[in-house]
This record gives sequence, C-alpha cells and structure tokens, in this order.
Amino acid sequence: MQAPRWFPVLLPLLGIALLCASSSFSQSTPPTDLSAKLAVRVAVTEPSGYSFVEALCATARAFNIPLGISWIDRPAAREPIYLKLSDVSVLQIIEAIAHTQPNYEVRISNGVVHVYPTEITPDHNFLELIFPSFKQQTTMGWAYANLQMLVRTRVVYPPPQGFGGSVLSSDAEPKFQIDLADASVETVLDAMALSSPYKLWVVTFVDDFVPTPTGFHRTKFWCGNRVTPNDSQPIWEYFKWDYWPLALISPETGERLKPVSRCPNLRASDSER
Repeated sequence: MQAPRWFPVLLPLLGIALLCASSSFSQSTPPTDLSAKLAVRVAVTEPSGYSFVEALCATARAFNIPLGISWIDRPAAREPIYLKLSDVSVLQIIEAIAHTQPNYEVRISNGVVHVYPTEITPDHNFLELIFPSFKQQTTMGWAYANLQMLVRTRVVYPPPQGFGGSVLSSDAEPKFQIDLADASVETVLDAMALSSPYKLWVVTFVDDFVPTPTGFHRTKFWCGNRVTPNDSQPIWEYFKWDYWPLALISPETGERLKPVSRCPNLRASDSER
C-alpha cells in the first residue's frame, strides 16, 4: 500500500501552512465532517493581532467550523493575542486561543464547537434554560426574535402589555426549519446555526455581575461598551463565516499582513509588539 503523501497548502489566514494527506482529502475536497475538520493538521500558524473573539471567529471561518462563543467582556480579552503554534490540529488551535484567557474551556456538542467561561454558573446563564418545545419554519431574523421573546419570559419579568420590537428580515433571506423538544437555549442556537448560513453565534456577558430581575448574568453586544437594558435582556449575535476578515499574506513579500478588525474600538489598546 502506497504511503500517503503530504502537501503544504498556504491559506490566506493567520500565516497558516496546512498539511493534508492525499489519502483523506485534497485542497479541492475539504472535509465536511466536523471531527475531520478539527483533526486537520497545521504545520505553522500565528493567530496574532486579533482580539479573543476575532481570533476564534477567523479560525472558524478558515476551516468552516460551526462555533458558539460565550465570553466575558474584560479588557484582557479585548487586547490582541500573540501565539505561534507548530504541528497542531485545528481543534488545538481553537483550544490554544481559548486558553489565552483564564477559566475558558472548549466543548463539542450538537455538531458545534463551544468556547465558554467556566465562571458563569448554570443558574446565572440563560444558555442553560430549557424549554419544552421550540418549532420554527422561518428566516433567521424571525427565529431570533421568537427565541428572544421566549427567553425573556424567564430572564426578565414580562411587561403586562407584552413584548414589542422590530425584526430585521426579508423575503430574500433563506428559510430553515427546526423542531426541538426539551432543548436548552444553547441547543436551539446550535440547531439554528447548523440549519442556516449563520454558522457562528456569540454571547457577550458583561464583566460585573449585576443580575437581571430573575438573577441571570446580563449581556451586551460584542462590539460596544453600553450594557443592554434589563427589559431587552438577553441578547446574542449570529454571523456568517465570511463576516470575519482574514489576515492576508502579502504576494510581494510573503509576509503576513496586519489583521483588519471588525471592531477597532473594542480593543483596550492597539499597540504592536
């Protein structure tokens, strides 16, 4: 039996040289199974210059990884990270980025990779709430709004008149269908990610624990400094893979260019090492 050959493939992200066995898949036929994607070996990668969330999302984009992130918005997580890794799997890259911040873990469930802080206990985390049924056959915009209204009945006291708000959606947006029973909010978000083009979801918890009226940790938008009011809690965000810019390799010099941030104001400082 002929031994598998290995080919270096230069990807326009994070200075990565990707090694893939021809007996498994080639550059034109990337893996579709999550476990196979996470097992891909990377010769050299330097996921530096990104903030914590941006580094995770850019890696997810490069390797088409469905990803759910919950994080605590602290100054250290806003700073650019600096890593240089050799001969690692995609999963090990994600773990290395996650561990640049204290008390974060990586878990795989529901066909999605999760990065989450261990500090937030289940009784304070709205992602752990379980609902007996959640059925949707609609667009992501409407599914988001319907889930958010459902979760708010547990996270904040419902106003006597009911909930109000607006939904950003259009007929051109693709529809999907999910039908879940006894599912947590995290499980619902995972199902929505796998059933739609929006493969990434992000929950940003505020640093200080001033709970909602029912005792849950408050949330905010990942890019911004204002905390969402109690009557609008909780919030989360969903993204397509290609929303996140990649750090490109200069065709003239072969050097890695500085990453472009989706949220320059997020960083506590933007100094170069």
